[in-house]
Amino acid sequence: MAKARKNQRYTQEEQDLLVSMYEGGTAVATIARKLGRTKHAINVRVARLGISRKELAHRTPSTSETERILRTVLQSGLSTAKKLEIATSLI
Repeated sequence: MAKARKNQRYTQEEQDLLVSMYEGGTAVATIARKLGRTKHAINVRVARLGISRKELAHRTPSTSETERILRTVLQSGLSTAKKLEIATSLI
């Protein structure tokens, strides 16, 4: 597990990835692990961004959503190892 990044700003790539994964139905714990943040930090950021997924609570992401998340991951400025880790967790 990556060490939590206390008091560090989100990069645009991290924020885009967070939004994409969250809207795609990825668990907060998984997003936190991938971004090296705490679950609390992810929940706070989601609230600040005004993102809601109540309607996503009990469903699996569709193929198109998974593809969108993977595209976002691959286009992000994250390291190749981090991209591979995230992509593997989605498949």
